[in-house]
Amino acid sequence: MAKFTLDFAADSEEGSDAYDAFIKAIRAKLAVGESIEGVPVLAPHVPPGREPEFFIVNLSYTDRGTTFTVEAQFRTDNLYLVRYRPMGSDGWHELDGNENYTDLTRDARMELDEIPLSSSRIGAAIMTLAGRETDMGLIARAKLTLIFTVAEAARFRDISSLISRSWWNESTPGVCFANRVRSWARLSSAVQRTRNEGHTFDFDGESTQIWEFVGAIQALGIMHLASMASRPRRSIHDMASAPYSTFFRGQPLLEIFYVRINSIDGEAPGQLYGDIIVTDSARTHCIWKREQRKYVEIYPRDSILLEGPSGPLSAADEFYIELDLWDYDSLSRDDSIAKGTIAFNPRGSFAEYDAVRNCEVTGKYGSVMVSYVAITDGLYAQITVVLIDGDGESPADVYGEITANNGHGQSELFRKTNSSEHVDVKPQHDIPLSRTVVAVPTTGTLRVHANLWDHDVISGDDEIAYGSVEFQPLYKRSEKKAITGECGKVEVRVTWM
Repeated sequence: MAKFTLDFAADSEEGSDAYDAFIKAIRAKLAVGESIEGVPVLAPHVPPGREPEFFIVNLSYTDRGTTFTVEAQFRTDNLYLVRYRPMGSDGWHELDGNENYTDLTRDARMELDEIPLSSSRIGAAIMTLAGRETDMGLIARAKLTLIFTVAEAARFRDISSLISRSWWNESTPGVCFANRVRSWARLSSAVQRTRNEGHTFDFDGESTQIWEFVGAIQALGIMHLASMASRPRRSIHDMASAPYSTFFRGQPLLEIFYVRINSIDGEAPGQLYGDIIVTDSARTHCIWKREQRKYVEIYPRDSILLEGPSGPLSAADEFYIELDLWDYDSLSRDDSIAKGTIAFNPRGSFAEYDAVRNCEVTGKYGSVMVSYVAITDGLYAQITVVLIDGDGESPADVYGEITANNGHGQSELFRKTNSSEHVDVKPQHDIPLSRTVVAVPTTGTLRVHANLWDHDVISGDDEIAYGSVEFQPLYKRSEKKAITGECGKVEVRVTWM
């Protein structure tokens, strides 16, 4: 049963005033617990396996004496459009629970910033979804219009004001507002973290042009709240007095552990090139890239040594891991090893946080396995490893391995497994890591393990460092710990952000 039902006529004589009242009513009915500077908060996100609540919106539009009405169901915890049907119909048109903006804009052949918004456009979308339209492109455009009209307008005062201003004179969201739409949960999280002592407003606003707390408050209409299952434990008295008043210390983050070669054109080794790109709500990150003539030799069951990200990967909103990997052949045409995209939509029915996912991406002549975890409440560690003593040499010829484990899995930071691959490092200088940022749950532990050696041509190689050190996540804290070996020492330095 729906939590509540609201009716709205897109051709109301009251025009934009009726629309403004409609959106305000949605926010008021969905608000739970305390607000922040007047911006309400939704009920906590319902994780997969539990039944979410819904609300119903009946949208109508009259054209030449005929009234069209579409009944739409939205989730109360994240405003995700779940299903719709023409009024009076027995059958629902279900969204599959994984539908995302990339899929919808591809089908609609229209980007988010290009969606035309006005009362007549809303009316046309209602007629499309309430009728017998079969053109999938027109249906996708109607869905996008409906989502913006109800869900995004409730989430953002920016969007509801834009639609209200464009009621009679059509407008589009533009790139900045479209990027804000893609960043709703990330922005909500950034605002909520400021309620914790010592936390400032920390938000990458390059794509959204929101840099300050005041700008975030002005933009947001209602905020997302992460799942209760991952929230900090509180006393019974505290919960009774303010059930949703404790906000996360961290933010939703993505950690990619490895991209492992399953097969590469039947070769061992193969000659791998291409790129791996991650796009989150903030920006695009290239975490591995090789040109055709600069391929790397790699065997099946080996992992690609990732070379990023240089900053945090957000898992608050949709993110995409895109792979385009090839095997170089000097005598024949190059072979596709893995080409595809892993899409994560946190507001869909099957998005799972705090659980490691292993996804295969295939190509015509091979495949890879991608292992990653979306963390609900995480901090990211900025890691450096400094050589303190390398067998008394300056520089030392350093090779070996450095890994980081966040409790869910292991990420490689340095891999020079053979002495022939050594790098020259002077004492008090950083060992060059392939990646320096690791996401860790706020309730977890970061374990950094080193197995490092100094190569000697005349005598035997000497152990610089062997062992592990652990760090507890604490926002804005910096800490350093040493790992020693028979003939040396390194210092692991971590700053939490």
